[in-house]
Amino acid sequence: MRRRDCVIFGVGLLVGGLVFEAAIGLADQSLVHNRYKKLNIFASVLSYIENDYVDPVDGRALVYGAIQGMVRRLDPYTVFIPPNLYKEMKAETSGEHGGPGLELTRKGKQVFVISPLPDSPAQRAGIKAGDEIVQIERKLLHKLSLFQIRRLLRGRPGSRLRLFIRRSGVQRARWFVIIREQIRVQSVYARHLGKGLYYAQIKSFQDRTERQLKAALRGFQQKASIRGLVLDLRNNPGGLFDQSVRVADLFLEQGPIVTAKGRTARRMEREMSHSKGTWKGFPIVILVNQGTASAAEIVSGALQDHRRALVLGTRSFGKGSVQTIIDLSDGSGLKMTIARYYTPLGRLIHGRGIQPDVINRSSSKSDLLRVAKRYLLNGGSYKKALGRGLGAKYRKKFVVKKKAKTTN
Repeated sequence: MRRRDCVIFGVGLLVGGLVFEAAIGLADQSLVHNRYKKLNIFASVLSYIENDYVDPVDGRALVYGAIQGMVRRLDPYTVFIPPNLYKEMKAETSGEHGGPGLELTRKGKQVFVISPLPDSPAQRAGIKAGDEIVQIERKLLHKLSLFQIRRLLRGRPGSRLRLFIRRSGVQRARWFVIIREQIRVQSVYARHLGKGLYYAQIKSFQDRTERQLKAALRGFQQKASIRGLVLDLRNNPGGLFDQSVRVADLFLEQGPIVTAKGRTARRMEREMSHSKGTWKGFPIVILVNQGTASAAEIVSGALQDHRRALVLGTRSFGKGSVQTIIDLSDGSGLKMTIARYYTPLGRLIHGRGIQPDVINRSSSKSDLLRVAKRYLLNGGSYKKALGRGLGAKYRKKFVVKKKAKTTN
């Protein structure tokens, strides 16, 4: 790419933003002037480097590097993706790939496991939520984006992958050896617990999650009336936003489910529940832990705020932001955070997570189910514990319901 083309490309990105802001009335003259001054500095530095730097340079790489440096100053979920990687990413959206089955996040220069997918190679190898991945094969991760790290994790099913992992409370980091597999996740697993109690685990929110959960509930009802439900969202890394809304709507008759708030009022969206098809008349206990994130936190927070479910376990991960993917003119892409999620009572999910009503740090499924069943079978204890995790500010608040229509 010639220097002139690089400058035009960089200028195009920034000027495009200015034109958009002017069109919606957000940019005043002083703001435009300041932006152009910054653009002049960018063009000057690019010109000096291309003309006078001691070694020949790739102009396109310089522009892309500048953009990547810019988005790195934002959050870990906002990334610039060059054309070759963006094309590859779009080709991988089928939901199946060879890999270890890990959901990751970045905190500063450190990369942590949100959760291993259920029954994935990573889970079977012993990797846990909260583990820090220091190295993949010979690659240190502190300078890599999450997208680049995910590319390193993926590969041909059957191929070997080595991860160097540091775990809190363990003195020495160690290598984990994993054999990649084709990752296919069955979204919902359900079974009868006895005494009219039922268990449904949502492993991740995929395009058929709500449909599968509804089918499970109908199957329960055919056996006997539902006396209580355990909804297991532990180690659920999230997934499709619309499916989380639909799952929460299954159990809520009215009122808000989640609000996504962006930079301006124009960027605020609220999802509401509907009375049709609501499953009610029985208590619910939701199981959460550090690996419960994103879409799973939307469901947990909504049902907790409405006092529709008791949340049991440990504080969830706290990943509650909305990303959009923008196609750029040269074939590259920008994945950018545009909003954050708030629960019906206005609690921010991102960075805070969902605090359980009943804290239970056991990692044993049987232990958690025993406690959950005790609450489901004891109405007094269940009602007393509802909303306990909301904190003093929200504990006495209740979600405003839509007024029912009356007729004379």
